[in-house]
Amino acid sequence: MSRMSRQHTAQHIPIHTSSRRPDPFTRELLLDFKLHKIWTITLPYERLPGLPKSTPLVMLHGFGVGSAFFCMNLENVAIGRTVYALDLPGFGRSSRPEFPNDALKIEQVFMGMLDQWRQAMHLDSFILLGHGFGGFIAASYAASFPERVEHLILADPWGLEAHPEGINWNKPIPTWIKNHYDWEWAHAGGFLRACGPLGPLAVRGFSHYICKRFLGGDSWAAADYVYQCNAVDNKSTEDAIMHLSKKILWARNPALLKLKTLPLDFFVSFIYGEDSWLDPSPAEQFQNCRLRGTADLHLIPGVGHDSYAEDPPAFNQIVNGICSWVDSRKNVATLTPNAAMMVNMNRPGPSRI
Repeated sequence: MSRMSRQHTAQHIPIHTSSRRPDPFTRELLLDFKLHKIWTITLPYERLPGLPKSTPLVMLHGFGVGSAFFCMNLENVAIGRTVYALDLPGFGRSSRPEFPNDALKIEQVFMGMLDQWRQAMHLDSFILLGHGFGGFIAASYAASFPERVEHLILADPWGLEAHPEGINWNKPIPTWIKNHYDWEWAHAGGFLRACGPLGPLAVRGFSHYICKRFLGGDSWAAADYVYQCNAVDNKSTEDAIMHLSKKILWARNPALLKLKTLPLDFFVSFIYGEDSWLDPSPAEQFQNCRLRGTADLHLIPGVGHDSYAEDPPAFNQIVNGICSWVDSRKNVATLTPNAAMMVNMNRPGPSRI
């Protein structure tokens, strides 16, 4: 098996939903939905003749950042499959749409734009991974379009539970989250924009725990990226987050309720850092109401909320194991009964890496 070579120069390629397929060699792709654009990093994979198909993986980032925060994961999880990491609408290099003021309507905007993106990318189905706020969006999308999602991976998902559940107060909570909790009207992005050229320095000040993890210790590059993600006037998105959340820590429409509407044979995996400020108890609760083997929980010791950045090898190992199992499950119809039984027995179960 081999992957296509990647271009290392960023390209802006406007593509309308009714036009040609994206260039498979394009590293970064800009999709044009009339007035809105979704920035996408694509790592393509070319399947050799005779080999079984692999399932694409779509990755959604968390609050206040963009797809580049998966920089320590993309190459590793793209071995044997095409991977897409996109900037959610209102974040990173994607458009800043005007969101409504109602939580359900805001969710519908996200769902509609994501499914337009799927159609433009000509994806029938895929594995969907979301971290933090991206986990909330991923769970909502899976509940809205379960036939499009082969497997849902939720990494430290935000917004599973309603107030006041789902938070581990014994673990360190990021400063900007605390500020939102104490002053619900506060907008971290507005504060960074007010800092002007000192914005990256401010990011290092209140998010050093994030910046120091990226790019081989180049915390300035990470700080500058966080600043640039929030430097564009983004009040509509920030207001939307406030409408979606209750004191930033909880969702007004908890994702756990959406997950419970999924078909009983729908597969969901949870990944948590053992020291995360988000409590995995809601994931355990979800496991208990599912058919045996359709939901599992993976704990990564010694890391917090950003397990994908704090321990990339462990995170990548879990994701690769899940994705490989999905491919095996999809191809099980072509296997002998004994081989099919082995596929089901070898599903990655609950683990501590």
